[in-house]
Amino acid sequence: RPTPGMLLRMLLQDREFGNAMAQYIQPAFFQNQVHQWMWGQALAYKQQFWGFPTLSFLSNLAAQQHPDMRDLYCAVVHAVQHQPLTDEEAVRSMVLEFIKRNVFRAAFVDSRDLYNAGRFDAAYDNMREKMSTLENMSWVPVHRAWLEGIVDRHIHRQDPANHQGVSTGIIQLDKILEGGLHAGEVGLWLAYPKAGKTTFLVNLGLTAVRTQFRKVLHCVLEGNLHYVENRYDTVLSDELYSNTKRGEVDAKKYAKAVQEVQFLKGLCVLRDFTEGWETNATHIDGELTDLRKRYGFEPELIVVDYVDLMRARTPQDNETQHQKQAMMDLKTLAQKRNGYAVW
Repeated sequence: RPTPGMLLRMLLQDREFGNAMAQYIQPAFFQNQVHQWMWGQALAYKQQFWGFPTLSFLSNLAAQQHPDMRDLYCAVVHAVQHQPLTDEEAVRSMVLEFIKRNVFRAAFVDSRDLYNAGRFDAAYDNMREKMSTLENMSWVPVHRAWLEGIVDRHIHRQDPANHQGVSTGIIQLDKILEGGLHAGEVGLWLAYPKAGKTTFLVNLGLTAVRTQFRKVLHCVLEGNLHYVENRYDTVLSDELYSNTKRGEVDAKKYAKAVQEVQFLKGLCVLRDFTEGWETNATHIDGELTDLRKRYGFEPELIVVDYVDLMRARTPQDNETQHQKQAMMDLKTLAQKRNGYAVW
């Protein structure tokens, strides 16, 4: 479940979400006194200025509180302002479901009272109207930015964590990419067959895990899972691929690899998509959802090997259009939730 601070920050910073939820969420929804005050101030501001205040504006209001309460208000507002946002899509869905249940409850109570008073038609009309409201109640995110959010954007940029790309392990390339591949970006490697694309992608995945402890999902679209497992184990063991494949890894190298993997446990998942030839971005998104629900695993880097075997999510006229649309679908996936870096 989302924390009240996380929900409050989402309502205030995601203007589309906040506007959609404002008519349903009242200050009393929050148990914390300062959270109630913040949302009450936001609703009053919205009624007067047709928009929500920034968290910086609320921080200034908190500093104007009575001296006995000033430190508390400032501390809570500061906590909300720096509250990490995770699984925003899931939070929106949970809030929407909560509102739907409360709308149904209110409709049921009102219709029951009308029915018990002998007003059968009014009870029917009321329930029908509310059910129509429920059916049409949905949350479709719209990505907009407002100019006046400059202060919050500046604060966001000052956080070093927001500038940490996923390193490639190649100093010159990281410099060009300004720190590596960043969330929401898709990088495409091109090479002739058997030139080492899979090996290179494996090294990108392991570099992210080993040097930055980033979580990685490696999607296998070509060959088989065991082939890619051998590639990872070869790098981990610092051994020849032919030796790894035959199980002839040096004992000391093997022991060192096992020890390292225990230290990096839970950071990298290899997923086989070779059971069919119709894999598209929806299948990868489904894997992300499954990993999140089953294991609480949310990767920062997704490796797709290889993308020209991916299909578009919608029918296309020819192979070129399939590959073009598949890349566009992958770019859309890279920008979902908090964003993924995709090689």
